[in-house]
Amino acid sequence: MVGQRYDQGAEALGTHPAAPTPRPDVVLITIDDAGFNDVGYQNPSAYSATPNIDRYSSQGVRLSQYYGQPSCSPSRAALMTGVWVHRLGFQDSEVSAYSNFSTPLRYATIAERLKKLGYATVGWGKWNIGHCAEAMLPWNRGFDYFLGYFTAAIDYRTRATGRNYTHGGVDRPLYDQLEGWASTGEWRKPEDVFDETYDSLLYAKKAAAAISTADGPLFAWLAFHGVHADNDDSKNITDNEIEPGSRGLAELRRGLANATDGRIKFAEAMYVVDYGVGLVVEAARDANRLGIVIVHSDNGAMPCTYGGPTADVPGSNYPLRSGKFQYFEGGVRVPAFVYAPEILPTTGVYRGLMHHVDWLPTIVAGIAGGDVSKTDADDLGIDGVDHWAWIKSVRVEDDSPLLAAPLDAVGPRDEIVFDISTAAYNLSYGTDSAPKDLRLPYADAIIAYRYKHLKLLKRHTDDDAYYRPDRGYLPNCTAMFCMMNRELYSTQEARCDFTDFLFNLTEDPLEQNNLADHPHYRHIRRDLEDKAKRHFSRAFYQPLNHISRSSVDANHAFYKAGDVIVPWGGEPKSGCELVY
Repeated sequence: MVGQRYDQGAEALGTHPAAPTPRPDVVLITIDDAGFNDVGYQNPSAYSATPNIDRYSSQGVRLSQYYGQPSCSPSRAALMTGVWVHRLGFQDSEVSAYSNFSTPLRYATIAERLKKLGYATVGWGKWNIGHCAEAMLPWNRGFDYFLGYFTAAIDYRTRATGRNYTHGGVDRPLYDQLEGWASTGEWRKPEDVFDETYDSLLYAKKAAAAISTADGPLFAWLAFHGVHADNDDSKNITDNEIEPGSRGLAELRRGLANATDGRIKFAEAMYVVDYGVGLVVEAARDANRLGIVIVHSDNGAMPCTYGGPTADVPGSNYPLRSGKFQYFEGGVRVPAFVYAPEILPTTGVYRGLMHHVDWLPTIVAGIAGGDVSKTDADDLGIDGVDHWAWIKSVRVEDDSPLLAAPLDAVGPRDEIVFDISTAAYNLSYGTDSAPKDLRLPYADAIIAYRYKHLKLLKRHTDDDAYYRPDRGYLPNCTAMFCMMNRELYSTQEARCDFTDFLFNLTEDPLEQNNLADHPHYRHIRRDLEDKAKRHFSRAFYQPLNHISRSSVDANHAFYKAGDVIVPWGGEPKSGCELVY
């Protein structure tokens, strides 16, 4: 059952108390696994699969120093709460079907904070930050309505997870898609969206309809499935499915005639995402409620795909180093922009250092005029900072997106704490046969930290590559195989060497020159290590009991719900724990 704190104040979409002053609609669009090189405006030499994104970004403010976490769940945890992942226990934990954890419930989400300001709050797409108990579900964490899925990957059409579960001694297919409402506390398996509609298009159409008909200020989170590299032949789409009579996909394929099969498939998936962005923006414009649209990727692209060089949808971070699951620039530096033609006075490039955690205060305080001060439940407050005044002050300039921030970058942020981890391997992939959980001393902790133009990586995967978009890579490339520097199981340990890195990103934005052992940088390295340790000393949370392990309770709940992932507990005995 949903606890009392989640029942109080839950209202139906459109029935919120009026805000004391007019507040703009905010649409936050999260693209899944789109790399630095995957949007046309940052890759002008290639045929662009993102005409809408290119146009809106040129008429808005591009964020040239925007960062996320290197994978899906940590990125969403930071985005929704405004808190560094080493305080959330989400250092590298990916939520899968049986994960027994979520972001701690004491941290209010963007949606929870905006509801208090009179916003209606709706969402579609990938949640991926906890679902094993009802209190963790999006409609109990601030969203009036949410339609989406909870795990990392599903079939774009059938919503199948690609894995079976066991009930009554029988293997059964497992699906992932629910919708729920805060007003009633009800949730259901929505049979009408299991009709093999391509889900990136489905979510965009539903978002466009909601924006067109909303009453009062609206916060909408559209968390696309695309362009996550799920090996799924059914994701192939047609122009008639998108826009009858269009020749867009045919033109796209002609423009990519010399690309690899994988990159053509990626471009098709990205084209649908771009079309969805356009659908949402133009629906808001037609309804005369075009407020602020924020578009960003969650993490870097995955160039090493399950299907190999000719299958799947390999993204590209080129010329940045490495990719998803790694803390090199290719894994964490991602495309982002703000489009608000009636609110932002100018267009241009914002060079300030910015991270996912910054959207909560930027939206709640800077845009909506709310309060993000410390709460009784969390006396350390949030880690994000408000960039809105800085974004609004951008002046038109011609700027290469590869330029690193200057030494004294404009903006309120001067550091990013990507990761502080004292666990010996990726806890989210634990199994019954996995080694015993091991806590490392802080001296051996895994650290990823940036201060101004300097970036320190301790115990990071060694010698990860630069992946070209004109080649295909199998999944045993370093960025995929070492999975966030954590999987030290005996079968993989020999493949993953670890070392320390220090980069000057102003002089070396492509991370080609490791300064970790340079004599002139010894004192700088010590200073960065001290700064990171102060964050560790101030607040750190990384439980060793975060696992993703099959349970009888979970399987029984999945069976009762019709072979779909649903919450199954809320108590330790159920294998699902509420963390407040």
